[in-house]
Amino acid sequence: HEVGEHEARPFFVMEYLKGQSLKELVDEGHLPVAQVLGIIHQVCDGLSAVHAAGIVHGDIKPSNVHIGDQGRIKILDFGIAKPKGTERQELSGSTFGTISYMSPEQINGEEVSFASDLFSLGVVMYEALTGRRPFVGDYEAAILYSIVNDTPPAMRTLRADIPVGVEDAVNRLLQKQPSGRYSSAAEFKADLLRKCGERSDAKPARFRNRLTRLKYSVALALLAVLIVIVLYNRSQKDNEERVVEQTLVVVPFENLGSAEESYFADGMTDAFITNLARCEGLRVISRASSMHYKSSGKDFLEFGRELGASHALTGSVHWERDSAASIVRVNAELVQLSDGVDLWADSYERTLDRIFAIQSEIAREVTGNLMVRVSDRSRSATAPTGDLDAYDFYLRGNSYFNRSWDQGDILLAIEMYRKALARDSLFALAYAMLARCHASLYWEHYDRSAERKSSARQAAAKAVKLQPALAEGHLALGYCHYHCDLEYGMALTEFQLALTAEPNNSDLHNAVAAVKRRQGDLVASVENFKRALELDPLSHLKAFDVALTYGMMRDVQNARKYVDMAISLAPDWPLSYVYDAWMHIVSDGDAAAARAAVAEANGRCNLNELPYYWWLGRIIERDCDRSLRNMSPGNDTVAYFLHKAQLCRLVNREAAQRAYADSASALLERDTQYGQSDARRQSYLGLAYANLGRLDSAISYGRRAVELLPTTVDAFDAPFLVVNFAEILMMAGELDSAVEQLEHLMSIPGFVSPAYFRLDPLWNPLRDHPRFARLMTTS
Repeated sequence: HEVGEHEARPFFVMEYLKGQSLKELVDEGHLPVAQVLGIIHQVCDGLSAVHAAGIVHGDIKPSNVHIGDQGRIKILDFGIAKPKGTERQELSGSTFGTISYMSPEQINGEEVSFASDLFSLGVVMYEALTGRRPFVGDYEAAILYSIVNDTPPAMRTLRADIPVGVEDAVNRLLQKQPSGRYSSAAEFKADLLRKCGERSDAKPARFRNRLTRLKYSVALALLAVLIVIVLYNRSQKDNEERVVEQTLVVVPFENLGSAEESYFADGMTDAFITNLARCEGLRVISRASSMHYKSSGKDFLEFGRELGASHALTGSVHWERDSAASIVRVNAELVQLSDGVDLWADSYERTLDRIFAIQSEIAREVTGNLMVRVSDRSRSATAPTGDLDAYDFYLRGNSYFNRSWDQGDILLAIEMYRKALARDSLFALAYAMLARCHASLYWEHYDRSAERKSSARQAAAKAVKLQPALAEGHLALGYCHYHCDLEYGMALTEFQLALTAEPNNSDLHNAVAAVKRRQGDLVASVENFKRALELDPLSHLKAFDVALTYGMMRDVQNARKYVDMAISLAPDWPLSYVYDAWMHIVSDGDAAAARAAVAEANGRCNLNELPYYWWLGRIIERDCDRSLRNMSPGNDTVAYFLHKAQLCRLVNREAAQRAYADSASALLERDTQYGQSDARRQSYLGLAYANLGRLDSAISYGRRAVELLPTTVDAFDAPFLVVNFAEILMMAGELDSAVEQLEHLMSIPGFVSPAYFRLDPLWNPLRDHPRFARLMTTS
């Protein structure tokens, strides 16, 4: 009825409603089928009007269905409703939907449509008729997993008097794919009426008149539109007035102690970033980008502006270990970057056991001065451990884990986290990071043993059990599902749970994007990678991931844009140059441009250790002998031997070919930790045996690899196994089958093209094959 403001605080005046919610009715017990149908018919009328106005409600549930004294139904709580197709952040910073009633597409972070409201309506109707929800679990992750993957119990096994037609209609609403549901609420209602008949007891008498129903529907739609417009305009106004107030960079706190204690200052910086990133309406630049300041040599004002930040939190840390009480001194200041004005500054001197209190106090001062809302989760945050020595080991572990992907650093991190847990066996954060270390060792192929995978799972499960709401715990558990078992649905469920706690966590968006890419959902993947890059704008890795994903989509223009960004952010990182050159090969077959791109790396980095460069080199390098001389093993000795064997085969050096292939097979046969379920090992063995002339075994292993990891399961890595299998089949003289594999590669997203097939000498034995000729000329 009114929207106003009093003493700088907004208020709404809304209608007072008598009656009760559908939730209260359901909680009271067994509802007659006819009464439920009458309620649902009215809800359909309301949703039809709302959807006609172009609005998705987003939170249909029993508590939002109000039943007045005369049986009149109203749909409540349009607080998170949004115009279809808009980004949900424009309207609300809160969780979009209520877990038990969410649609699968809401859980997976996909665009919601009117069909999402219909799924939620199906959950409501199932619960109203049976007295229980269709998707249940002991904890949030289990409920989300059930919604995405499970089929609910048949309704008529729970209540025999439910008409068959009603059960069929609800089942259609609960289809996992939006396309499987009704096209509209009106279609659903019409189908119910056809199956159950226009029975008088199925509708309250007050709503028998169609004109009356229409008036109420129009009024409901106008109310919904008014609320959404007010919320949207207020949000837009706030965004326009305060856009520069909502981005913060935490400049790495200066270590005033010994050089050995730099990890402690970095740990304090991480704590401020984590605490502040939980605040609603505040975009916090990620750790990876903020840490660039330490080596940039730039003034933090200049650095912060380059990152697009409006404010910076900066300061220093000094830990006096020698004092009897172990004193920590922290100086902190909040600076407005537009003019360099200090908004707030203070100094803290506390004993070490008050370190977490300092972190909380500074976070409160920052949020107070920026006037951003502190979430309930942030208010209730507790100290991660009561043992300061455990915390010290934890910070040391983080320092090693964040340093690189190298096996040595990961093992050192594991040692530190284990020492932390020896001091405090209830330290959930340490368990979460320990799990990520184990999963990383498995994923990076440093240790593919069952024991390593089990260690990752156990540590992640322990973290979540100790603190069920801990975002880091769900992130770790998600990585275990993803890296150890390729269980994408369960991984996304965990990542989504973590995102509800930390929606501005760059690593979480990156994790979602990586899983989406392996699922082949490249549009969702690239959007999440771009969001991760926005939050971590100095990460060459995140820029490169955007470029890779566009490349898979064969969008070369955007791929080049982001690979150029990756090169500018890390000129000494070799893979960007190789990928830049590869884009010239797949787009227009320009080998000269590819050579020029590679030449840009000269003096900056060494490409000769990269397997991807070896692949590129056989196409653009005119001197095969030089390529053989310049190759160096790097981290993958088996791949090195196989590529040497391949090059020798291309120049007809059979003895050398067999020698290199024999070396590769010896390493593979000796390393039994991978077992028979590792697709990459099977593919490598196939290539080794093919080069040795053991063709039957080669084909068997190559086929086993693509069966273990088909492109339908992994859209990112599996295509490389298909390439290997095609090469094996070609060496075995199975040319039709080899071309069939290449045709499959052209039918899916990936990194091959007609231009590539024309240039790569690897495929010379197929040049006269008519189907391969068509591949080389496909538009």
